[in-house]
Amino acid sequence: MAAAALTIAGTAFGYGPFATKDYRGAPGEQVTVRVMKGDSLSAIGRALRQAEVVKDVAFFVRTATADPRATRIQPGFYAMYAHMRSRQAFERFFDPSARLRTKVLVPAGARTTTILQRLSDRTGIPVIDFEAAVASARRSLPAYAAGDIEGMLWPATYEFDPDATAGSIIGELVATAKRQHQTLGIAAGGPQGLSPRQLLTLAIVVQAEAYQRDFAKVARVIYNRLARGQRLQMDSTLNYALGTSKLVFTNAERRNPSPYNTYAIRGLPVGPIGAPDAAAITAALRPAQGPWLFFVTTDPDTGLTEFATTEAEFAKLRRKFQQWLASQ
Repeated sequence: MAAAALTIAGTAFGYGPFATKDYRGAPGEQVTVRVMKGDSLSAIGRALRQAEVVKDVAFFVRTATADPRATRIQPGFYAMYAHMRSRQAFERFFDPSARLRTKVLVPAGARTTTILQRLSDRTGIPVIDFEAAVASARRSLPAYAAGDIEGMLWPATYEFDPDATAGSIIGELVATAKRQHQTLGIAAGGPQGLSPRQLLTLAIVVQAEAYQRDFAKVARVIYNRLARGQRLQMDSTLNYALGTSKLVFTNAERRNPSPYNTYAIRGLPVGPIGAPDAAAITAALRPAQGPWLFFVTTDPDTGLTEFATTEAEFAKLRRKFQQWLASQ
């Protein structure tokens, strides 16, 4: 009787042959647990135990080891709950909703100012921190960027851990751009002897001016105008020079002397006016074949873009756009 009493008492304190190795009852409040790259199951178990997610490290390790997914736990931050069973805690590592990450879409064609504001809005990190990170990142840019971050923040959907800094985020966007540029093969430049920087500049003008279905044809218009020495007269470049996003401009605005304003200068803008994606860069590298010198998005509601080779044809397309404008 005495021995049995000792065993029961031992169980109550969490030891002895009948001691439970798991918490019982409903889980408690949410806690955050971080798994570091290279963490062993024991290290993960200790992190869980420290946060009072699991009761016993060794029992968690045995539970995890019995599952073939044990080696596939990814580093990162996870939302766990206090006082979970070991099996419950293990399963949380494979529940996408448990992974604590901030998702941010960097849209294709966006200007750097827009990208930094979006990153700030989604992460809560002040814009001024991202501006400082951009200033630091200029030192790591490839030579063809000429120290200009515009066009070097790759458009994509990113996911950032809760401890991400402005510096690490900008670093990831720049590193992604450099990898993508290498994959696309921009180092050799583009048709008509364009340098890599000019190629990116042409690509982002294409991106800003057209829907993807028309990228290659718009690229050809730009190359044809460059070959003839004609001003490009692209609204996207004037918008960039003015810091606006509109469809109609005054004559005074078109005379803006900015090196980005292709109504006022000949050739391409001095640099990119946003972040081109792979489709736009591909169109810049491999434009469609054709004689077009003009294009007009005659119905912005549907994105209908029409192409012309003569001034007379262009004038007709402009009248169609003006009719659309008048109907708004």
